[in-house]
Amino acid sequence: MEIARDAGIKIVMGTDFVSAENSKQGDNAIEIERLSKFLGPIQALIASTSLASECVGLTDQG
Repeated sequence: MEIARDAGIKIVMGTDFVSAENSKQGDNAIEIERLSKFLGPIQALIASTSLASECVGLTDQG
């Protein structure tokens, strides 16, 4: 991830959630925690919210 970050590639948090039966609730929080250790806490929150929505073209969503 360091190479990607240093190259300016956007690192975001995401999921491929399909249904409640294969959901691992809480795993997103673990991923944000891991991103926080790598990117710092503020950047991890941005990567998990506004930057992630930007990457999938949903910047107009609340």
